[in-house]
Amino acid sequence: MGKSDPFTSVSYRSTLANTTGDWRAQRPVLKSRLSPCKFACPARNNIPEWIGLLKRGEFRKAWEVLLETNPLPFVCGEVCPHPCEDCCNRSQFDTALSIRALEGFLGQEALRKHWHPPKQTALARAKVAIIGSGPAGLSCAYQLARLGYQPTIFEALPSIGGLLRTGIPGYRLPKDDTEKEIMNNILSPFRVEVRTSTPVDKEIFQDIKKEFQAIFVATGAQRSKRLGIPGEGAKGVLTGLDFLKMVNFGQDPGIGKRVAVMGGGNTAIDAAVCARNKGAEVLLMYRRTREDMPAFEEEIREAERKGIEFCFLTRPSRILSENGHVKRIECQKGEVKGRDREGRSKVYFPKEAPPMEIEVNSVVTAIGEEPSDLSFLEQEPDGVFIGGDARAPAGMVSAAIGSGREAAERIHSYLTNGQITAEDASAPDIVQFGELNLDYFEHRPRQTQFPDPQSVIKEAERCFSCGTCNKCGNCWLFCPDMAIRKKQASYEIDFDYCKGCMMCVQECPTKAMNFTKEEQ
Repeated sequence: MGKSDPFTSVSYRSTLANTTGDWRAQRPVLKSRLSPCKFACPARNNIPEWIGLLKRGEFRKAWEVLLETNPLPFVCGEVCPHPCEDCCNRSQFDTALSIRALEGFLGQEALRKHWHPPKQTALARAKVAIIGSGPAGLSCAYQLARLGYQPTIFEALPSIGGLLRTGIPGYRLPKDDTEKEIMNNILSPFRVEVRTSTPVDKEIFQDIKKEFQAIFVATGAQRSKRLGIPGEGAKGVLTGLDFLKMVNFGQDPGIGKRVAVMGGGNTAIDAAVCARNKGAEVLLMYRRTREDMPAFEEEIREAERKGIEFCFLTRPSRILSENGHVKRIECQKGEVKGRDREGRSKVYFPKEAPPMEIEVNSVVTAIGEEPSDLSFLEQEPDGVFIGGDARAPAGMVSAAIGSGREAAERIHSYLTNGQITAEDASAPDIVQFGELNLDYFEHRPRQTQFPDPQSVIKEAERCFSCGTCNKCGNCWLFCPDMAIRKKQASYEIDFDYCKGCMMCVQECPTKAMNFTKEEQ
């Protein structure tokens, strides 16, 4: 070293000898956290994981991950109101990710390419009866079959599908593709027996109890609530569910030229649109305001485009008939008087206000559904589980699918150790928008139509992957102590050298890297 050379510190041995981890007061933790979309999904689909596979163009793998929680992605892609998108963190950056459209793409791709889920090795496990073949029953049968059980579905109607077959119009859910998805994903790959045209009463239920080790009751909410007004028993008064069932089975409901539909939910909207499609003039009456309607917003807009007339703050008081058939409906107009506990309008109907009469040929009542008759149970005996809309009507296919999966898990636990798993009561650790490092994302337009595979990948790439490591490598790149090590498809932290500077946490775009206080 020359006299003019600056003083330089030189190490003659590896710095690995100097373990600096004991300087640390806090430590980074790499673990998956809950994304808002997954938390909001009634089926609890692992959305960041399968969208992460879409980003890499691994469509078949993405579909298989989705099928772990939802055997009906095509169906959900058509009819789910996508609450996942309502809380997508991306919506606070530009626009929400098109989760439903991506799910629908995978469902359609599977049908087009004739994909089938991997067959499971048959196991000699217990036999489970499932009463009802709607989305909850199908989901439960699918999950049990994957676990090696032998589920048998009992269905009162000649065909399976429940609400998918009878309660959702064909313009919203194509029946051929729905039946094909049920066959491809559930019935063909697994040993699922189906007994159609078998309504279950007390006698048959006793026989089922003798043959099967567990029973899942998923009969849905098939009873329409009554208006409770004079004249409701006249000819030409139909419930929304009965009307939709007739339409779906190709029967003529004989509604005439002018139809009044009562209600503000999805069944009311579906009935109104179906009546309109048959050429009738349709008046939809709802006792509250448009903003209070529980129906999905996109369905309401579709009804408006169809030319359906809406009459808000209106309730029926009497149905008038001639020769036993509906002729007119008597209604009352109301006024908004504040809000109730749920934030909906409180409507006051003055008794002194004169009623109005409207001429109609038929009336469709769709003011809500109640769980189907479960009198065959007498009580809820040991080994019997109730789920889907039969227990808690939610009116969403995805909620029924989630309920069916949870029932399968509880049945499996019951049959293997005699216990029923308790629900996790801990508060969910959901990634919030403000936690994300937005420096690593750029604004991109949302896409809902996918003309080619590249457009699917492009939309999937908009996903923030909230709470999930997206393998970006920032933690490894920015660590000043080289304490982050690449390990196959993931990363690990060498705490002998991590000083707890939290640079990795700061530069993690998805908030999969977090920190906790170091235990002394």
